Amino acid sequence: MSYYSKSVNPGKSDEFTQDFTIYRIGKEIRASYRTISGGYDSPNCYYFGEADTVNQNIIYLNSICSSEGESYDGGKIKVEFKLNNSQLNVNGEILKKAEQVNSTLYEWYGTIPTLDDILKITPPLGKTKERIERKLILTTQNTDKFKKLINNYFKDLKATHRTSKTKSKIEVYPFLGTPVNLASFLFEKTDIIPNGIKKQKLDNSNIGFIYKTCPDDYNIEEDYDGKCRRYIFNQKNSKSSKDQIDVELEIHTTCLDDSCWYEYHILEFERGMDSGWLIVSHKKGNRCYEDRGGGSPPCL
Repeated sequence: MSYYSKSVNPGKSDEFTQDFTIYRIGKEIRASYRTISGGYDSPNCYYFGEADTVNQNIIYLNSICSSEGESYDGGKIKVEFKLNNSQLNVNGEILKKAEQVNSTLYEWYGTIPTLDDILKITPPLGKTKERIERKLILTTQNTDKFKKLINNYFKDLKATHRTSKTKSKIEVYPFLGTPVNLASFLFEKTDIIPNGIKKQKLDNSNIGFIYKTCPDDYNIEEDYDGKCRRYIFNQKNSKSSKDQIDVELEIHTTCLDDSCWYEYHILEFERGMDSGWLIVSHKKGNRCYEDRGGGSPPCL
């Protein structure tokens, strides 16, 4: 264990102390960063990560912070050991190595945080990567509404072909196109995607589409209620069967907090007897962004 601190104006009304307690267990790291002050809003942050080598001098750690009884993602920090570990540079703040809490506000915070104290908030030892790459929990959805849409479409297919003057079968009958066409059609017809939103092809190499409720030049800083949404469809080969195709739908709202999540759907399709596509399953859940764990909330 190593302890570092920095005190400003000790003994005065505006006194505050920053201290950083770090435990290195092999390549794994657990740490606590506190701001000790007389104010009511003095956040504590707990850090976790894994170094590439045991003696690595510069490391980047993920964090979970708390203040006024609320917990939140504190983002990542850069920690650099300097001058034979006698100093610590934490996001530009230089702290010096010490033996104990160096503050007249000591009685407010007591002793140096123990490893057990930090592990109550951060992942258990040996589970750092599992916490960062957490499990995504999905709930199976009833597909009756989707199947009914498909069945009704089958009934009208012959009449549609007879009366339609379009040249593309995909325009007349999207099930003969790609599964991502079918998925976007189903979500449009069930009003999950609001009416009147234009479907656009994705700019990347993926087979998919995007729907946007706000223009590209809209200032998201003004979207306080998260009304701007993006519906992103991606088609992928199924991992469970070579005869199936998966379609992923991500529903993103404007979020000004790095710990935000998005609504995630995955639909499985298989080819029917008539060479059209039929829905096999539909699952959904909330998913953290990849740099925040990628699993289900709460996000890192």
